[in-house]
Amino acid sequence: MGLLAYLPLAAIVFVSLQAVFLQPYIILVVSERTNLFTPALTLGALLVVGGCFFVGGRSKDVRLCCSWEPWSWFVLGVLVLISGGLSSEQPSSLYRVFSFFAPALAGYWCGRIVFNDHWLQRYIEYLLTALFILISVIQLVSGYEVPFLGVHHHAMANVLLLLMAGPLSLFIRAHIWPRKVVLLFLLFLGFFACFVIGSRFIILLPFVLLPLIIGLKFINKRYGFLALLLAVLAATAFFVHQPSKILHMKNYESVFYRVEGVPASLHIVAKEPLFGIGLRASREPYLEDYELLFDLSSRELFMNVVRHNVTADNMLTTMLVGFGVVPTFMYLGMLGLYGRRLFYSLCLQQKRGLATPAIGLSLAACIVHFAVQDGLLFPQVNWFFHFFIGLVPLRNQLRG
Repeated sequence: MGLLAYLPLAAIVFVSLQAVFLQPYIILVVSERTNLFTPALTLGALLVVGGCFFVGGRSKDVRLCCSWEPWSWFVLGVLVLISGGLSSEQPSSLYRVFSFFAPALAGYWCGRIVFNDHWLQRYIEYLLTALFILISVIQLVSGYEVPFLGVHHHAMANVLLLLMAGPLSLFIRAHIWPRKVVLLFLLFLGFFACFVIGSRFIILLPFVLLPLIIGLKFINKRYGFLALLLAVLAATAFFVHQPSKILHMKNYESVFYRVEGVPASLHIVAKEPLFGIGLRASREPYLEDYELLFDLSSRELFMNVVRHNVTADNMLTTMLVGFGVVPTFMYLGMLGLYGRRLFYSLCLQQKRGLATPAIGLSLAACIVHFAVQDGLLFPQVNWFFHFFIGLVPLRNQLRG
């Protein structure tokens, strides 16, 4: 097999490893906190993967995308660039635009190319599974903080949710029970790692996803209710083991900041609706006349948290405030079309490449997580999230 076959795999493996472990890491702009190195690497991977795909003549044999997609990504890029350029916080807002858009663009189109390359597909499941095992073991051994990973524990939980698609896909494809048992153990290992490091979100996530999965009849009700029972037992053990993680409504930052952050963000959007204020711009000046909607904390306490955080810990409101209504709705419209494609694929039980139920579950888990965390602002989450979206087949590929 020629070099053109191995280069795309090498590029994807290297970028995925760097995105997860942030090693090697180079500061491209001194005094800028935004991670620009990983997004730059994702664009490099896209150049390698796309170059090999077109130079190798594969583009003549397959339909890579729908006709609207290249133009939609181009328009979205222009809109977020305008939003960043209009921000008062320069050049940080433009850097953050690059950090958001580059891994999204590269991840999606690398995913589309990988889906159309049967040779590459065989290795993606194993790459994701290997990364899932590595992170789970490291978290179990190291505990709450893992210095060399260099990622906030919320982002690491998000990465684990995405990498989960690897072992889950292998489990779906497995035909013998010993292999299924091993893969279930690996999935439990990741869940237990999140238990140990105190990830409350992962512990509570089954109570959101399982009713949805049961309601859509993707699994047998008997197995679904058994999984819910296990989730109740796990959650009980978690909160008994870590009582500090029990949610409180009053003066509890994790609650009041996220709950009050929604109307506060909409208050800012009303003032700068079209292209927002920029992702790195301070929100404090726009909230001087804001009155708290919920009696969960004092205004002083809430504003103190706003002062020390540049985002709202909610992906949708962060995009509305940072990018504005126009780019955000453009992006949401694209996600809606990709979501319809994914649902259509699930209904037809598509199993080419990564098993589609595994992709769907990982993406659904991440979207739920985005309600309490700005996941797409982390390049590693952004890269894997859009890479998985790119792995969903087109309708004509399903029928074929």
